Amino acid sequence: MIRNNTIIWGVSGGIAIYKSLDAISSLKKMGYQIHVVMTNNATKFISPVTFASISQNPVLIDTFEEPMAHISLAEKVDLFIIAPASYNIIGKIAHGIADDLLTTISAVVTCRKLIAPAMNSHMYENPILQNNLKKLKENNYQIIEPESGILACGYEGIGRLRNTEDILNIITNGNIPSEKQLPQIYAGKHILITAGGTQEPIDPVRYIGNHSSGKMGIALAKAARDMGAKVTLIHANIKTHLPKNISSIKIQTAEDMLNALKETINQVDILLMSAAVSDYRMNHISSTKIKKNNNPISLQLTENPDILKSLIKFKKPGQFFIGFSAESNDLIENAKIKLEQKKLDAIIANDISKKDIGFNSDYNAVTILFSNNHQIDIPSKPKYDIGIDLLNHIHNTFYKKNVE
Repeated sequence: MIRNNTIIWGVSGGIAIYKSLDAISSLKKMGYQIHVVMTNNATKFISPVTFASISQNPVLIDTFEEPMAHISLAEKVDLFIIAPASYNIIGKIAHGIADDLLTTISAVVTCRKLIAPAMNSHMYENPILQNNLKKLKENNYQIIEPESGILACGYEGIGRLRNTEDILNIITNGNIPSEKQLPQIYAGKHILITAGGTQEPIDPVRYIGNHSSGKMGIALAKAARDMGAKVTLIHANIKTHLPKNISSIKIQTAEDMLNALKETINQVDILLMSAAVSDYRMNHISSTKIKKNNNPISLQLTENPDILKSLIKFKKPGQFFIGFSAESNDLIENAKIKLEQKKLDAIIANDISKKDIGFNSDYNAVTILFSNNHQIDIPSKPKYDIGIDLLNHIHNTFYKKNVE
């Protein structure tokens, strides 16, 4: 059991409440003791029974259900957090209102205190809310700033509850154990991974893009980190969160990615090219937004450079270049062609036509084709687990056999 491990987790009403379940589950696995306190509004979203089963402690709601609970619990707690924290709960605590169990406990605790707001962007940007957050900061609350994105109400803007990994890192001060206790077979190795979909501008508003979420590349980066590697991630547009303890470089276009790779490729042992790179870009990018005029328009495109082909001349002895082949038909045949044409050491083929393992899915199923004609099929599983399997097979093929 870890030291300083007792947490009061306050939950106010909001659609982001489900993220708290994931965070509490992760903290329990790390050895934390979690006591959940819910507002009445929070119980309208998720049953207290669910939080009780995850935290393995009774959930407290009513001030009078257990007399003096706010005192007894506050005395033994090491950290107090409210996530999600609504506009209402933030306002009440900032002004010293204690009209339910959660706000009463907030008035008693003297430990480290965290607030993670989640709400509509207009509510979050409201000067009243911002003043209330300022008051909380002045009274030793640490604010876990929300993120921007599509909100439950349909708006796009700031107000989304911060992602679970960030919240866990803040709570634990960055001391999150690896997702799995993995052999450190890549200790001393530097792995360069690309992820996400590139975007080629058409005008200041529009671009040519693709459906890649970047989840496979991010999962690979996490797996490589957890297996001991130093990891550099070059990423285009992604629909997931960047992992901790990984150096990242953000780019937009295929040309940007090629330039970033040229600058870093001589420092690494392995290149894993999992990004979805646009094959074409505009001949000319309009400096102003293209307006509709009821006439058909045509886009004049030119082919982007083949990044892996362009990098081959920079490859050094002992380096391994591994590509990805996302195909909707003739999966193995097309992957073999790319493997040979790009002069790769291996290529990872995956079928993007299957919705359960295609773009944006948390799962994947792949086939590894090595330059020595060896072929390995990995069945459908979470992308992090796919990453572990891939890196194990790569190590066994390129490193373990050389040692033996």
